[in-house]
Amino acid sequence: MKRIKLLVIAIAAAMLLPVFCAAVSADLVTVYEPDRNVARGKPYTTSRPYTEDPPRNGYQSVDGKELTDGVRHTTELYGTYWIGLYYSWYTEAEVVIDLGSVTEGLIEFRTEMINYAISGIDAPTYVKFLVSENGSQYTELGQARPKGGNVCDYVLKISAPVSGRYVKMLVGKPKSGVFVFCSEVEVYDSKAVQKEESELSEEESYEESSETEKTGIIENGVLDVEEWPLEFRAGSRFSLEDGKVYGALCGDTPADLCRELVNMAGVKVLDGFGNETITGELKNGYSLVQYSGKEIVKSYEIILTGDFDRDSRVGSEDAILLLRHVLFPETYKIEGRADFNGDGRVASDDAVYLLRHALFNDTNPLVSPSVPQSAPATVKHNSNKLYTLTTSDPSGKNITLTFDKKDWGTWNIGTWSIGGVRLAGGGTDWEYVYRAAPSASSGVVWSGGNHGNESLVSLKFFDGVTGEEIDLSAVGASHTFDRFVMQETTTLNWGNTSDFYADVVRTYTVAGRTIYLDVTYDFVKNCWYQLSYSCMFPVPKIHGLYIDFLNDDGTTAKAASLKVGAADYSGPFYGHLPASAAHIYGYKDTEYSFLVQVYTKNDSVDGFKNSSKLMYWDMNTNENKLYFTKFDSNTMTKVASGTHWENSCSWTLLVDDEK
Repeated sequence: MKRIKLLVIAIAAAMLLPVFCAAVSADLVTVYEPDRNVARGKPYTTSRPYTEDPPRNGYQSVDGKELTDGVRHTTELYGTYWIGLYYSWYTEAEVVIDLGSVTEGLIEFRTEMINYAISGIDAPTYVKFLVSENGSQYTELGQARPKGGNVCDYVLKISAPVSGRYVKMLVGKPKSGVFVFCSEVEVYDSKAVQKEESELSEEESYEESSETEKTGIIENGVLDVEEWPLEFRAGSRFSLEDGKVYGALCGDTPADLCRELVNMAGVKVLDGFGNETITGELKNGYSLVQYSGKEIVKSYEIILTGDFDRDSRVGSEDAILLLRHVLFPETYKIEGRADFNGDGRVASDDAVYLLRHALFNDTNPLVSPSVPQSAPATVKHNSNKLYTLTTSDPSGKNITLTFDKKDWGTWNIGTWSIGGVRLAGGGTDWEYVYRAAPSASSGVVWSGGNHGNESLVSLKFFDGVTGEEIDLSAVGASHTFDRFVMQETTTLNWGNTSDFYADVVRTYTVAGRTIYLDVTYDFVKNCWYQLSYSCMFPVPKIHGLYIDFLNDDGTTAKAASLKVGAADYSGPFYGHLPASAAHIYGYKDTEYSFLVQVYTKNDSVDGFKNSSKLMYWDMNTNENKLYFTKFDSNTMTKVASGTHWENSCSWTLLVDDEK
C-alpha cells in the first residue's frame, strides 16, 4: 500500500512540474503605475490668466490655487476651477509647480482642459511637460496625449521614473479661437509592479505597441436575435402573444409601435403586401417583423383592438359583431381582445362599452395605457448654466446626467457618467442640427444643437408618473422625481431670432439607464434643407472605439476607429448604412456599452433615402460621434410651411454586471 501511495505522489509531481516551470519561466514585466498626486496643494506660477472683468466671467482664477487644489470640473463650462489662458497676450503659456523638494519616482503628468471652439475656447496645439531640480535647467519629458472627449485630460506617462522639484507645463496656442481653459495640473509619483505580459491591460499593451490598427468596416455579419430580441418594454400597452401584437389602437402609427420596443435591431413594420411602412396609420393585415440575414425570422400580426370587421376603424358594426359573439358563441367567433370594461369576462356590457366608444368617442381607453417606468432621480439647478440629474443604478453606482445652457439660451445634454466615470458627451451636441435656408438659392445656415440659431421660449420640468409640474427655476433648487421629464420649447431661425422658421418642442425623459428624446417641429415658413442630423451621440474613443451597425434588414457591420484620430477633425465617416440602431463600445471600462436608436424612420431619417444614412465619425484625437442623417448633401429639399415632424430617439447605457 505504501508503494502505491509513493507512486501516486510521483505521478502527481510529474504532472505538476511543467505547470510549475511554466509559472516560473513566465516573462515578468516591471510596470510603473501612478501612485500619488504629489502636486496637490503645491504653489505654482502661471502665465497671466484672463482676469480683466472678474464680476462677469465666473471661470477666472480667483485665488491662484485652482490648478492644484484637487477640484476638477463638473461639466459646467464657466466655473471657478477653470483658468483662461488668453493667447492675445502670449504665444505659449506656461505653468510651473514647485513640489517643495526634489521628489523621486515621477512617472505621469496630466492636466484637464476643455474644447469648446464655438465660444473661442479650443484644444491646444500641444501640451509639453518638463522637469528640473533647480528651477533653471529643465529636461523635456515629452508631449501629452489627449484622453477623453471635449472635456479631457492631456496625459504624459513616461517609460521610466524621473526626479525633480519643479514641473513646467508648456501649452501651445489653441487650434482656433483665443482661449485655452485649464483646470487641474497633476504630477504622480510611482510604484513598481511586476506583471506577466498576459496581465498587461489593453491600454498598457497599446502604449508599447506600434502596430497599425485595423479600422473601418472590418466585419459583416448576421443579426443575432437572441442577443437583440424583439420585445416590448415592461409596462407597455403592446404585447406579443401567439403570433399576434395586441394593444394597438386604430390611429396608431408605426412610430407609436416602435417607441415601445426594447430595441429596433432588424425591426420593420410591413403592410399587407409585405412592404415596409413608416408613415400613415397601422391597419389590420400589417405585421411586426424582425430580420436576421435579410430573412424574416420573427413575424407577428398586428391586431387593432375593437376592429372586429377588420376595416381599420372602430364603429357600431364592431359592437354588433361583438354582441353576436356574446349571444351566439358556438356559431360566431371574433378575433382579438374584447374585455373592455376589465371585469375578466366578455359579455354584452363590453359591446355597449365599444358602441359608446364608437358613437361618442368616449375617453375610456380600449386598452390600458403604457405604464411609465418609475426611476427616481434627483435634479438640481446648480448654476445659471447647469442642471445635474443623479439616479441610483442597480449596479450600486450613481448615474449622473447634465444639461448645459448654451450662450443663446437653450439647454442641451451635457455629460453622462456612472460612478464618476465620464462615459459620453462633454461639449458637443446630441440632439439635432439642421442645415436650413430660406430659399433654394440662398446659403444654408446651421440651426440647433451646438450651432445656435435657436431661441428658448420656455423650460419646464414634470414628474413623468404623476404629471405634476415642478419649479426648478431658482439656482440651488432641487427635486426628486419618480420619472424625470424636461420639456423645452424653442424656435429655429436662419440667423435672425425674430425671423424663425419652425416651432419646436423637445421632451427629454430619463428612465434609469435610458434617455428618451421626443421632438415635434411645426414649420411656420417654407424652408430648404441639405444634409442634417436628427440624432447624434458623442463618445470618447476609450468607451466608443467600436460600433456595430444593427441594420434594418437583419445584417450587421462592425467598424473600428483609430485609437488616436486626426487632430484636425479630418477623420473618416464609417458605415453609411440603413440602421435604426447601433451598439457602441470601447476598450476601457468594457462592462459599459451603448445602444442608440431612432423609432421614427420617416421623420428622423427620411426612410434612409439619403446616401449618408447612419454614420460614425472618427472625429478627432480622442472622440467619435454617431449621426442619424436626413436629406442629401448636394440637393436642396423643400419643407413647406405647415409641415409637422415627430422625431423620437433614445440613448441607453448597457451594463454587463458580470464584468
